[in-house]
Amino acid sequence: ASSEFAETLTLRVLLQKSGRQATVVDSNESGVLGRLFTKSPTPAISGTVTKGKTIKVSSGTWDSGTAKTYQWLRNSQPILGATSSSYRVGSFDVGAQLSVRVTGTKAGYSDTSRTSRKSSRVR
Repeated sequence: ASSEFAETLTLRVLLQKSGRQATVVDSNESGVLGRLFTKSPTPAISGTVTKGKTIKVSSGTWDSGTAKTYQWLRNSQPILGATSSSYRVGSFDVGAQLSVRVTGTKAGYSDTSRTSRKSSRVR
């Protein structure tokens, strides 16, 4: 006696992004996720991480046509209003570690974020 088994496997993914409503996508929904970037390097912080100094992010070379946004982080938490490619280190940062998240967006691609290493503790 022979038996045949017919099974369907469906992948369900929960997409979450800060400030946006979560979305559930099934594998049978084609084209929803978009292509992945081939160039999405980890950013680096440059400058002296000391109160009163301005530090900058080097975001590296992303795929051509990529729009980048920035979010500075204090102890891995977003710093309100710190969304440019540079950041002036303030008194609230003393004793904390800073990092920066760069998010790349491009039509037809999945948004991709990369976060720098944490700095030494701010003096």
